[in-house]
Amino acid sequence: MKIIAITNIKGGVGKTTTAVNLAYLSATAQPTILWDLDPQGAATYILRGEPTERVSAKKLVAGKKELPEIVLETGYDRLDLLPADLSYRNFDVHLSERKRPTERLLKMSRSLSAEYAVLFLDCPPGISLLSENVLRAADVVIVPLVPSPLSVRMLEQLRDFIAAEGWTDLALVPFFSMVDRRKSLHLELMERTRAQFPTVLHAEIPYWAEIERMSVRRAPLPAYAPKSAAAQAYSELWAELGRRAGAPLGRLPKQKAQAQQPPSAPVTAPPASVHESPPATAQTGSTRVTPVNPAVISDLTRGGQLVAALNHGNPVLVQRDPVSGEVRGVAPALARELAQRLGARVQFLHFDAAGKVFDAMERWDVAFLAIDPVRAAGMAFTAPYVIIEGTYIVAADSRCRTVADVDQPGIRIAVGHNSAHDLYLTRTLQHAELVHAATSREALELFVRERLEAAAGIRQPLLAFAGTRPNLRVLDNSFRRIEQAMGTAKDRATGAEYLRKFVEEVKATGFVAAALHASGQDAQVAPPG
Repeated sequence: MKIIAITNIKGGVGKTTTAVNLAYLSATAQPTILWDLDPQGAATYILRGEPTERVSAKKLVAGKKELPEIVLETGYDRLDLLPADLSYRNFDVHLSERKRPTERLLKMSRSLSAEYAVLFLDCPPGISLLSENVLRAADVVIVPLVPSPLSVRMLEQLRDFIAAEGWTDLALVPFFSMVDRRKSLHLELMERTRAQFPTVLHAEIPYWAEIERMSVRRAPLPAYAPKSAAAQAYSELWAELGRRAGAPLGRLPKQKAQAQQPPSAPVTAPPASVHESPPATAQTGSTRVTPVNPAVISDLTRGGQLVAALNHGNPVLVQRDPVSGEVRGVAPALARELAQRLGARVQFLHFDAAGKVFDAMERWDVAFLAIDPVRAAGMAFTAPYVIIEGTYIVAADSRCRTVADVDQPGIRIAVGHNSAHDLYLTRTLQHAELVHAATSREALELFVRERLEAAAGIRQPLLAFAGTRPNLRVLDNSFRRIEQAMGTAKDRATGAEYLRKFVEEVKATGFVAAALHASGQDAQVAPPG
């Protein structure tokens, strides 16, 4: 039985919501039990635990009651609960009366090992004899961190304490909780902390009201809103934890036929869509994670690094934080996920136009570009992972109402050189003239400066550009559905085959959808290839 503790010296950092949601996700694949050690009993309340009798901490520590005697069913398959009790506030007192006070919790938990694969411990805040028991008993310690200087200081203290005790086999796994990416302080502290603590997970839990509503719904978030962005965030956290901590966490949640609701509520939620990337031999629902053999790693990396090309000319896929400079978006997220599966470090190469990415093919291992026959002559593409629209921006008083109206004699269209729009329109336009700029962004400037009749681009950035200029408008229909895919050099056949399977997996598990949502994009996830 694996013992996973969720702890933090500080309170109010999201320990209980993390414990409840991860326990639920664990239980979709294996027998799991959550022990609510906090006398406030928040986890017990959310899981609707109503013990028929009170069992004090004193009786448990003294061995007068065994843990299996107080187990409650939660109403969710394979998930049980050890409820909290107000007497737990005196746990330290009763533990101190034992001969080996720091080992009592581990001894008590052994009675559960025959029935459960995973035991979650939802711990109260503070440093105490109970918390020392928790650290001694646990295989994995999950530490939710609010991005603040005090949280970082606490993590340093916890790390130093574990090192002083010599617990080298204890996995300390911090992650950022209650993150508000609008705050520059949060971004700065996260970057600084990750540099200091490389073990901080990439997955993070935003500060969303949806998570706070768990105490109103009294249910795990993935149980009643499995497709919500917040539930996806916890699913990503669980998946990354599985990769970091190893089996049995590698047995990640299988997608259930129907999402569970609290016992008293009707089942109305759609099936769960979960992002999971377990070890090579694990399965995630009906999606098998492709094993990574040395030939794939050799084909897709160089010197232990995966070099990924990012096209900043496509803001649907890539964004850069103006304060921290951190790159975000679905393309960087996919690159980081791929690098993690390959056991490599990721290095980004930054470009301002798709054509420049393609021209620099010898410098990168993977890229994120629109599928096009011209590029396919030198690149091996996956199936698309995102579908975006190519359309036109025109003057508000333009006679052009549809894309067909644009292809007329005398119409000049600004377009980024060698962009997907340029390559497509070069092949298909019959009458209109293309006027090239170095990048898609510069094409918009050219369109305004030279008073051209139209500019071609991706719908979302065109709408943003027109939003501040009432004299412009974006056409309602599109000239092309642009299929954004991953790709590598055509001579990397082994790596290309792995990439094709990788893209299908990240679409099926909800990873792409979650990454788009997290970056504020409403693009369509491509259907299975």
